Amino acid sequence: MMRLSSSSYTMAQGMNKLSKKGLAAQKGKKAHAKASSKRTAAKKGNPTQLPKNIQRRGMALEQARITKAINQNVERVSSARALKAGDTFSMNDVKSIGKELNRDIRREEMTRKKTRVEEKLAELQAKIDA
Repeated sequence: MMRLSSSSYTMAQGMNKLSKKGLAAQKGKKAHAKASSKRTAAKKGNPTQLPKNIQRRGMALEQARITKAINQNVERVSSARALKAGDTFSMNDVKSIGKELNRDIRREEMTRKKTRVEEKLAELQAKIDA
């Protein structure tokens, strides 16, 4: 009878733990599971089923674009108002959008004031010349 040494075979219970091939296989399985979970992860937003009719599909996509633009504008305006009132945000992207809008509004007001002054000067100049 031939006797097998302990180094030539492994028991079923410790196969993955002892052999290096088993460790590599486990890592591969983990990577595969991680990739497949990304594919099946929940998506953001309200799920929509687009119509199969080409014309209706185009209209639905256009409606989605319009809704997205309106929501972005509402977010800009509301964050600008909140920042102007003194509130703080933890989301930096919303904060930066609000700051940018406030800056644009201030610039617009300053340029408007200059044009009003120029208009009044022109009126006074016209009265003096007349």
